Amino acid sequence: FVVKPGEKFPLDGEVTTGRSDVNQAPITGESVPVPKQPCDPVFAGSINGDGQLTVRSTKSADSTMIARIIHMVT
Repeated sequence: FVVKPGEKFPLDGEVTTGRSDVNQAPITGESVPVPKQPCDPVFAGSINGDGQLTVRSTKSADSTMIARIIHMVT
């Protein structure tokens, strides 16, 4: 799937093409955007920065990082 600048990642995955800084604060609490390039993992719920990324999904919606966090909280 393609994630354009400013969009949220719908699923966990691995970057296949593109480069961008990704705000992972909603998932990891990290305060500084993390640079992403091909072969780097990304998490559902993270927010893409100013680059366009093509991502290969690595997990189903019910096994994403955010789904596991929600399950642990409940």
